[in-house]
Amino acid sequence: MPNQALIASDSAKAKAEARILRLIGEYQRLANEAVEAMKQAYGRSNLLRAWRSGKIKKSGMLTKGRISYDFHGAGCRFEFGKHTVDVDFGPNERHDGFDAWRLWLLADSNPAYSDLDRSKVERALATLQAKGIIKKLEGGTSDHLYYLTKSNAGAE
Repeated sequence: MPNQALIASDSAKAKAEARILRLIGEYQRLANEAVEAMKQAYGRSNLLRAWRSGKIKKSGMLTKGRISYDFHGAGCRFEFGKHTVDVDFGPNERHDGFDAWRLWLLADSNPAYSDLDRSKVERALATLQAKGIIKKLEGGTSDHLYYLTKSNAGAE
């Protein structure tokens, strides 16, 4: 007979993984919404270069005041009312990369994830990486970011 505690533990881990994948999906959806709004507002595709060359202001508002932004280092912080999404631009202007801090920042601004602390997010990301669901890109300035693997890009 299967060990009931082991089955319950596996079920809890699966639910935790699914929840983190939902958080990743929410992060990527909001990051994409903000980046696309900025591209449309400023008519630029390489936002980081445009900011660094003075074509885009360091901070401002998008979509009739619904999204505020503030550029920093390699990325931009977006505020959607009470939700915060901090994006670092990756290779080829990618904006779908994430790490534990960025996910926790969004989770901390969303009551649905109020029980998640950064260490729980870090553990979940380590598990997802070990399973090949997410990976880091080698080299470059964004090697601290995780990305969904191609086979899992639509999993959230």
